[in-house]
Amino acid sequence: MILAAYRLGLVIACVVLALLSGRFPSAAPALLLLLAAIGFFLIRRKEIPSAAMWVFTLAPVGYMDVTRVIGRYFTPTVILLLIWQIRLLISRPRRPIKRPSDLALLFLSVLLLALLVSAFNGYSLFTSSAWIGVFVLCVLLPVFIGQYRPDDVSSELQNTLAWIGIFLGLLSAVEFFLQVNPWLDLYKIDVTDKTWSVFRTRSSLGHPLVSAVLACICLVNCLFNRSIISRTLVISSSIASSVAIVLTVSRTAIIAIAVAILFGILTNMVAGSNALRRKSLLLIFVGGLAVMSLLFSPLMTERASSTGGEKSAIYRLDGYFNALTMFKERPYLGFGPGNSADVYASYYEGLLETSALQILVSIGVVGSTLILLGLTFILGICLKKGLSSTIASVVAYIVGIAGFSAIDTNPGILALLCPFIYLAFSSKPNFEPAASSSS
Repeated sequence: MILAAYRLGLVIACVVLALLSGRFPSAAPALLLLLAAIGFFLIRRKEIPSAAMWVFTLAPVGYMDVTRVIGRYFTPTVILLLIWQIRLLISRPRRPIKRPSDLALLFLSVLLLALLVSAFNGYSLFTSSAWIGVFVLCVLLPVFIGQYRPDDVSSELQNTLAWIGIFLGLLSAVEFFLQVNPWLDLYKIDVTDKTWSVFRTRSSLGHPLVSAVLACICLVNCLFNRSIISRTLVISSSIASSVAIVLTVSRTAIIAIAVAILFGILTNMVAGSNALRRKSLLLIFVGGLAVMSLLFSPLMTERASSTGGEKSAIYRLDGYFNALTMFKERPYLGFGPGNSADVYASYYEGLLETSALQILVSIGVVGSTLILLGLTFILGICLKKGLSSTIASVVAYIVGIAGFSAIDTNPGILALLCPFIYLAFSSKPNFEPAASSSS
């Protein structure tokens, strides 16, 4: 009990420090240094990713009045994940070190070179450098460390995501029924002034679509849980996560859930045991029911027929053609990593409301193709190892952020992907519940 209270206290301390860094920008560097010290010296190594997920959920610094470097790039969550990976690198392995694949190292080097060339020929070298830094910490480094230093984080992470799903569902319901959200006072004025044609929950994350992405990840982690967490917690979190998704009124989130469930089922059918294959047949029914319930919810139907919903569809279509026009100007190397938002604003009004097109405009066909190949390789590894929860989480994330302005305007959101990339490379190809990740 005392140990559990101590661990909870450390997580609360991290959240408080992150919130304070958003409220007091001038003190942010010192506060984040203290946050890093807590992560390095006090939190158990395998619990750092879980602590980082709570910080991401409860401290929306990206929507607070703080500099972009801290709010959107090197966020408290990114810093905690960096500390976690440093501790993995300097730790003493409990088994012989597995040498990273030469092919993986070659691919990472080529991708990094492509990003650097694009940056030096781009719109803003500072923005590109910051974006590349976050990308390296949250995407490329976990690929290397996952092969080099396996660690048992899966159980703790799944349990944390289940509780986060419950939190998001409860807060979204309170916001919907009581019109109360304690986090609203933390957001910048331009964030709180943003309205939609129907109610859409911001929860504690500042924006409905960010909430939707995290809720989708929480839901698929429960659906493809392999007895790591209790059935009661799985059911409660699944219901609560679904409530949060419904109240974000996100069409992209429904697509993300549907595609993620299909990938998870495919993984169980191809690489799972007979018991998992039978469970997958049940998931087809449960997943289909969940998707249909989300798709035909009253709020979703209201938004589809509203003026705001129609304007959103037209705006996104215009953005598609505008992005293609910009792409034709620099088709091979793009305008530099992370620069699509600033460049788009210099050409047109508003934002480029899709991360997929942001990537294409920023790093061109060369970088985009390499990233697509890398993601395909990660999904292939998950499929081969039978990691249905990991593959569903990665797919939910990719599809979820593809539908809104995230990857260039808020690259710190890549922190959500970091632990799952690590698990894809560190987990053993074992399909028994107790060994879904390597220790």
